[in-house]
Amino acid sequence: MNDGALSHVRVLDLTQHLAGPFCTKLLGEYGAEVIKVERPGLGDVARRLGPFPGDRPNSEASGRFVYLNANKRSVTLNLKTASGQAILRELVRWADLAITSHPPRVLERLGLEHATLAKANRRLATLSITNFGLTGPYRDYRADHMVLCALGGWAQYLGQSDRPPLQAGLDLALQVGGLQAASAAIGVYRLAQETGRPHSADLSLMETVVHMLPASALRYAMTGVIETRGMYPFPSQGILRCDDGYLGVNTLTENHWELMCQWMGLTDLLDDERFAVATGRWEHTGELRKRAEASIAGKGKHELFHEGQSWRVATGLVSTAEDILKSDQLRDRDYFARVDHPALGGVEQPGAPVRMTESPWRLRSPAPALGEHNAEVYCGLVGLSPAELVTLREQGAI
Repeated sequence: MNDGALSHVRVLDLTQHLAGPFCTKLLGEYGAEVIKVERPGLGDVARRLGPFPGDRPNSEASGRFVYLNANKRSVTLNLKTASGQAILRELVRWADLAITSHPPRVLERLGLEHATLAKANRRLATLSITNFGLTGPYRDYRADHMVLCALGGWAQYLGQSDRPPLQAGLDLALQVGGLQAASAAIGVYRLAQETGRPHSADLSLMETVVHMLPASALRYAMTGVIETRGMYPFPSQGILRCDDGYLGVNTLTENHWELMCQWMGLTDLLDDERFAVATGRWEHTGELRKRAEASIAGKGKHELFHEGQSWRVATGLVSTAEDILKSDQLRDRDYFARVDHPALGGVEQPGAPVRMTESPWRLRSPAPALGEHNAEVYCGLVGLSPAELVTLREQGAI
């Protein structure tokens, strides 16, 4: 049986938090061998992020960490020590691809920049994931999901026109950055392998957000119009309240508009000059929303979702986590994967984002305990003795 499309790739994971681990998670799920390097005693900061079973913090039972770090081996290594740096060079010699998520100044201080790592492995591919890239006036600035949404222009779209902008939900900017990073990692790996020379890639999380929103920049460049909140209200794009939640409706064309009016029993609007063109519908969106919500009163979001689709109108219920886990579509495709974790027991989590017909996606092992594979990697791969491992541990190097 094929072990995965990337089973020949060896990845040194020097990332933490969300974007970097999501990148290496994707590589590992398609077969790559991933060794995750963590700080002794502390580990990845994601170990301290919830959810936790029973809301009791436990660094070995973070739901976020468990999701992001399956299929990896964990070793601890203090990169501020000479011994730690020597071991790092051995791991770099083993790797095909090294991925970092440290700020630029930290990369330089710890010797993790591409030029330094490539001295230990002349076929090494490296990828750095940073907030703003390795160069530019913002390179050392701090950021999180909210900052990236704001600076990348995403927040400007979100919310109501008469209220302040909003950030996108959860940590989506970081997840999108991790997804882009996985693609970049495969590309720079292939380049290094084909040329026999080290190559690097520099990924800016802010730029991945801007990359998702090309229409905004293009519209301004071509017309001088700045897109903002409220430019596309219902019925072009709208969320309507129904009996048990919310329903999304999108009328992309005139045909969709006519079908929606017929579906909702609003055919009188088709003869009303105020709603003859899209600009008039936007101007009177308040009345439209009131009429539409009255027409769907008494019905639930699942019923309305299927009704709208039967009318060939782009309709989607606003799913809660429960709706996602019970989704007929996802269940029919066996989307969810179950992993047995020592601290969490059996955990069901999102599965394969892409299915390859001849190459399996699978969870081979649960997320590791901190330093779980120190002996396996340092003795079996680096060639240290058990006695040397004890000494390194006493010195705080691992």
